[in-house]
This record gives sequence, C-alpha cells and structure tokens, in this order.
Amino acid sequence: MQYDPMQLDLLMKIVASSLGDRLPGLLKQQEHILENQLDLLMEDHQGQAQAITPEELEGAYEIAMLHTPVNASVMSFQNSPS
Repeated sequence: MQYDPMQLDLLMKIVASSLGDRLPGLLKQQEHILENQLDLLMEDHQGQAQAITPEELEGAYEIAMLHTPVNASVMSFQNSPS
C-alpha cells in the first residue's frame, strides 16, 4: 500500500521517539519483521500515523524480537570481529 510521504515522515518520528534507543543493532531479520509490523499498523489506521499508539509500537517491536531465532543472534555474535 502507498502512504502519504508526510504520514511516513511522521511515523518515522513517532518510532524514533518510542523505540529510538532500541533500534540500533537489530538483526536484518528483526528489521524486516518490524517494518512489516509497522506496515500493518499503518494499514490498520488507514495510513494515519498519528493514530498509532506507543503501545502498538511496543507490540510491533516485541513481535520483531520474539520471532527471531536464538541461533541468529548467536551466529551474529560469533561472526563479529574481535
């Protein structure tokens, strides 16, 4: 679905305000899951970012974290330069 660029900008600000300090360091899989969850929230709210609550953002973040296999985190850690 296509969204108004102003609504997307507002969504980015809301996400940064609510989740900002937890976003750096997400695995690619977690980023994709979070993006999908945010897209679903925008769809649920007919593209109106201001209608998305902090609780919904927290839920989207938790889903992204829960649906990432533990071994992906371990592999990421093992493959990081020492």
